[in-house]
Amino acid sequence: SPLMYFIPLDEEAVSEVIETALNLRKDYYVEFAYAKRKVGKGLQAAEKAGATYAALRGSSEREKSIYQLKHLATGEQQEISETDLASFLAKL
Repeated sequence: SPLMYFIPLDEEAVSEVIETALNLRKDYYVEFAYAKRKVGKGLQAAEKAGATYAALRGSSEREKSIYQLKHLATGEQQEISETDLASFLAKL
């Protein structure tokens, strides 16, 4: 199962999510939605994929250069800098 499933929440986030996920795929099992999704549908897709975390990206996340992470089993949410994603995944 993927450690993380990336969900773009707007059109601009689609290319950001793809680039981030493909870079991380060199070392970690991650998946991503190929098109923008509403939060609920994106989380459903992440759960169906069996992901541990969903990583959400929209305009408010872009402004802060972060991803909003949601642990799918516990519902716990946290913000993580886009530059800290690899080190976060390394700890899982």
